[in-house]
Amino acid sequence: MTIQNPLTLKVKQIKEISNYSHWIPITRGYHREYLEENFPGWDWNDLLPVLLDAGLVNTHVEGHECTRLMLGLCLLPKIVAVELTLEKGISRVSGVKEKK
Repeated sequence: MTIQNPLTLKVKQIKEISNYSHWIPITRGYHREYLEENFPGWDWNDLLPVLLDAGLVNTHVEGHECTRLMLGLCLLPKIVAVELTLEKGISRVSGVKEKK
């Protein structure tokens, strides 16, 4: 299996990933199936939790400008893509592309 590294995620892909952050897809393993099909070699904890830790994805707060994702999450408003790099088993944000 070839792992795409670095991995560039566009807003649409981040939105799709956020749809799997609910307990039902997590407990039924749907998130794993989705990742295996779309991002082979990447783990759930390499993606959305890393974006949350980096402050790029947050819980939506009414009145704050953001790009709405799924399940009450939002992405910083000017972001169009995020690049993640996997090094020695650890994922990190290695780049952010913003609207001009």
